[in-house]
Amino acid sequence: MAVASGSVLAGRYELLETVGHGGMATVYRARRLPDGKVVAVKVLREPYCHDREFVERFEREAQAAASLAHPHVVPVLDSGEDRGVRFLVMEYVDGEDLKSLLRRSGPLAPARAVAVAAAVCDALEYAHARGIVHRDIKPQNILLTPSGQVKVTDFGIARALTSATITETGTVLGSVHYLPPEQARGEPATAASDLYALGVVLYEMLTGRLPFDGESPIAVALKHLYEEPPSLRHANPEVPGWLEGVVRRALAKRPEDRYPSAADMRADLEGRAQYWREGPTVVLERPAPLSRRRWRPSASAAAAVLLGVLASGMVAGWWALQAYVNVAEVTVPDFRGRTLTEAQAAAAELRLQLTVAGRQYHDRYPSGVVVDQDPPAGQRVREGRWVSVIVSQGAERVVVPDVTRRPLAEATLLLEQARLRVGAVRDDFDDQVPRGVVVSQEPAPGSQVGRDQAVDLVVSKGPELVTVPGLVGLTLEQARDVLHRVGLNLDRVGYLARTDVPPGIVVEQSPAAGSRIRRTQRLGVVVAVRPRVEPSPGPTPRSAPATPEVGAPPPPLPTPPAVQATAEPAGGMVRRVRLEVTLPPGEPEEVRIVVIDSRGVRVVYRQVHEPGERVVRTVEVEGYAIVQVYFGARFVEEVRP
Repeated sequence: MAVASGSVLAGRYELLETVGHGGMATVYRARRLPDGKVVAVKVLREPYCHDREFVERFEREAQAAASLAHPHVVPVLDSGEDRGVRFLVMEYVDGEDLKSLLRRSGPLAPARAVAVAAAVCDALEYAHARGIVHRDIKPQNILLTPSGQVKVTDFGIARALTSATITETGTVLGSVHYLPPEQARGEPATAASDLYALGVVLYEMLTGRLPFDGESPIAVALKHLYEEPPSLRHANPEVPGWLEGVVRRALAKRPEDRYPSAADMRADLEGRAQYWREGPTVVLERPAPLSRRRWRPSASAAAAVLLGVLASGMVAGWWALQAYVNVAEVTVPDFRGRTLTEAQAAAAELRLQLTVAGRQYHDRYPSGVVVDQDPPAGQRVREGRWVSVIVSQGAERVVVPDVTRRPLAEATLLLEQARLRVGAVRDDFDDQVPRGVVVSQEPAPGSQVGRDQAVDLVVSKGPELVTVPGLVGLTLEQARDVLHRVGLNLDRVGYLARTDVPPGIVVEQSPAAGSRIRRTQRLGVVVAVRPRVEPSPGPTPRSAPATPEVGAPPPPLPTPPAVQATAEPAGGMVRRVRLEVTLPPGEPEEVRIVVIDSRGVRVVYRQVHEPGERVVRTVEVEGYAIVQVYFGARFVEEVRP
């Protein structure tokens, strides 16, 4: 059924106009058709109408709230369902809510704020005495009439929302800004929870801002758990010291450190007590109020009535006693650990009657098995006696939330709200996840596990940093080996002609030695090579050769070059270089061939040869390359194929 202004619900309520929207409902001003009375109708949004558990809880609490009749409580007049639409009918209050007033006018004067808070305390005291906890005290649920009267609304739906948890969109029970620490941890709300929320409202009335705020609902909830509220008098110097004391006691982190009751908080607000000066308190029994004087019958009238009752009662009692004493007794068996069917059969054999008093989750007994009973096993009872049993629902299963990519404090809070706990926490380096943030979890998100199961977490220590070792002065092979031992890789190799450093030695590095870098960061080095030797120009040719003198020895034959080289491609960037090296006359010498290319610096040949001997070798080079030839320690030639 589509709901809009003009719709009629259950044939009784005509919706006139929309007066408010909330996260779970829309509020309409409506007319009650039988008598024309103007009322407020709160229509639940569609997702809530189809949640069976929510609807059942909502109906129970609406009935309980309908019993509240107090000047500061908006009464619930009716509730029902029409073609899938769930609604709640309340008294229509002509005025505005406290949140709208604060947005429009800013902070209230201390005296006005105290009067509003005292009226809310009066309403809470009345509801708490009847076992009803509001669980959603916030300015939006405090209405102010044009005459200044204060009325608290939404008692009928507070408990129905207790299963709500913090989400990224901020959909929580009420609002996370007014959420007591115990509810942020997933614990049940109590009367002390209402007083904490009222303390937040009182802080907001006096300063115009909230004591705790943040970028996300999780951040706000964590502040409620671990941070103290900012100084109230610093924000508003007009607030008297005693009133700041009242707010601070209401905002105590532990419920037992707050006011024992709404009546005590109201007494402080009205100046009749100074409980705000005390530390943790013990709740004491209050003397019962004196009842109003009632009519008392005379002694003779009371005696006559009593004799009449006794006379008729004795006759009925005699027959009842005879029937009772003639019933056989049986011993109650132990039904625990039996299935409900087995327990019913055993009870029938002994002429006992079995009734299921309730069901509860149980870690030890599977679903459908009796976990407790009353009377206990072994007790003698009369036949026909009723025996109450509690039946197991099995271990409670919960869904593991995804806490990865969240700070550890947030992850802990989310797990506690899911009725789980943090297990082993292991730190590990991670290049992508910031320090202190959860990297992984076990069990995985979405898994169904037993309540209170531990979830193990791996928390990032941030990227692992390594100190860069010194490489200058090492050969390229030595530099690679040093880097490998510390877990780093060499990425870039450059070459620089140097005459003061032997070829193949590292002369520069980047980053510099001693720098702290990630393991994934690569390094670069520059390796020394010999400068290329340019051939000297030959003599200037003459027009005619000089005539040798008679008897002079013939000129010597030209000396062949010491090194000759040819190169040919071998596929891709690889080339084969053929070297012919001729040793000079004199003493035997060592021939050493050094290759410098993209693979690094390496000695490819080293051997001693006789004078005049010719050495032929073929070497492979890759990319830009230099091939150098040495006779002993003496540089002879280099080839750049």
